[in-house]
Amino acid sequence: MTMHYQHCTACGQIQYFDRPFCAACGSSDVAQRDARGTGAVAAATMLHRAPSKEMAHLVPYEILLVDMDEGFRAMARGPGGSVIGQRVRLTRAEDGLLHATAEGTA
Repeated sequence: MTMHYQHCTACGQIQYFDRPFCAACGSSDVAQRDARGTGAVAAATMLHRAPSKEMAHLVPYEILLVDMDEGFRAMARGPGGSVIGQRVRLTRAEDGLLHATAEGTA
């Protein structure tokens, strides 16, 4: 499944969350674009406590903030052991969440 983002053709602003308008200038002239899915880790944290009982079977798991090459920031599930600056590729899994893999790995 492809990642998408929006580009405002009026002011050039990039935004990740779909809106009917540009969050920077208010223009309704926003275009959807496909992201390459690659970026660099901006922050990483390992969660050892589930936020709900439904997620208890998933711990521990890593959450990443990734600065995407197109200029927006996305949150994703990490592979574990990620470091700031590391290049990753994000894909949308069957569970609907974004998952990261280190670039150059399967």
